[in-house]
Amino acid sequence: MPIRRFTTAVYAASVVLALGAVGIAGATSASAATTGPRHAAPTHSGAVLVKEEKTANGIVEVYKWKAPPQHTGSIARPDTGSGCNGIDPEVCFTVDGAGYYVDWAENDTYYGHTAWTNMQMRTPAGTVFATASFTASGGYWYYIDWEPYDYEPGGWWCGLSNVNNGAYTGECVDVHN
Repeated sequence: MPIRRFTTAVYAASVVLALGAVGIAGATSASAATTGPRHAAPTHSGAVLVKEEKTANGIVEVYKWKAPPQHTGSIARPDTGSGCNGIDPEVCFTVDGAGYYVDWAENDTYYGHTAWTNMQMRTPAGTVFATASFTASGGYWYYIDWEPYDYEPGGWWCGLSNVNNGAYTGECVDVHN
């Protein structure tokens, strides 16, 4: 799965509008933010649950841990797309599945300093389907994930994060056959 990197300026008013989009995520994300069977325990060794954010689509769990993500990308799993972009925040986004069938997607973000943050994932249409806002402690990785285990629309799926309502840094993965 190809990747696309970007950084885009988003003002506070745009953030409010994007967060409002969570309520209209649509049929493809009816269970978007609910935790799946993979979450009997944190997926990263040593990760600690720091927040559960209830949204119109379910519950977004936010975990933090010290070690960077170990995404294997296309080397070990040919149907997985993964990439990273940025420095602070550094956003790594992974989609695992086969063709249009998506097992899970994950936004892993490193924050170098303590700040108010927003992490989110977006569909190819730009709809925010999983989001969490919280104060991140500097020097830690945080992650949110989505586990549809279903067929999803093709296109660029993205993980984005920001600090203090500033510009979003993101990474995108192309879901296709």
